[in-house]
Amino acid sequence: MMAAPGLLADLKARIIAPALAFIGLGGPAAVNLFAGIALAETGYRALVRGGGPALGLSAIRARLKCYRAPDADDAVGQYRFWKTHYNTALEAGDVELQHVALFAQAIEA
Repeated sequence: MMAAPGLLADLKARIIAPALAFIGLGGPAAVNLFAGIALAETGYRALVRGGGPALGLSAIRARLKCYRAPDADDAVGQYRFWKTHYNTALEAGDVELQHVALFAQAIEA
């Protein structure tokens, strides 16, 4: 699910980047990776979850789970990291183009 134009850039600047900077684990590659993970996992369907802020806390939790994430700055590299370490490697197929497109959107925003 593609995010609305402008929404992803705003979320990266206002939520993901500050949340990751707060824990000292930010930077452009990390922000892009977790923007892509969020697109693949949730499609940014909600800004709040369970009565509280969903995105900032989710970005922190995802970053801690992927603490040793390589600084891949391309969509295929970020997709492969997500598929191997965050999601699951059990699904068929080597590269799912629809997910690579989400990571490319996250990088471009």
